[in-house]
Amino acid sequence: MRRREALCAIGSVLAAPGWAQDGSARVQVPDVRLQDQSGAAHGLRALCGGPVVIGFFYTGCSTVCPPQTAALRALRERLDAGAPKAGAARARLLSITVDPLGDSPEAIRAYARRFDVRLGLDAGWLMLTGQPAELARVWRAFGVPVGDPEAHSSLLWLGSARDRWTRAAALTPTARLAELVGSIGA
Repeated sequence: MRRREALCAIGSVLAAPGWAQDGSARVQVPDVRLQDQSGAAHGLRALCGGPVVIGFFYTGCSTVCPPQTAALRALRERLDAGAPKAGAARARLLSITVDPLGDSPEAIRAYARRFDVRLGLDAGWLMLTGQPAELARVWRAFGVPVGDPEAHSSLLWLGSARDRWTRAAALTPTARLAELVGSIGA
């Protein structure tokens, strides 16, 4: 079975969460274990215990993922330099693959090097992969279209496991993203 067909089969039962008119939604963050770029396992719900920005990507993307990665890098730098609210500096960035069959920890490390991204819990940014069935639960929770990695969304999800989530375009100006992160849990 080719990659696209395999991902379509995984995603055929996925449904999007209900978003309110103000752009917010309750997202039930699934209790799944994903692997970071080093191969270490992390519980997604635990990673989302505080302010978090989640983007979906894949390492073979040549359209939206490179500018989204650059935007997240700029956001991480701004948050580290002193965000508008104290809590925003603690925000974690998570980039989650939409192509688990192609995005191994090694592929993710190479992608991060290509974009000069510093990753790790101490850096406040993880790039995550995992088993397709586990990732399918994540995609379903966030309403991510599945089946063709090239058709993935360029939205960022901002929130925490305890709060409502909001979405923003990946290319939203960095200052605005930092404001949105600062308002999580406020």
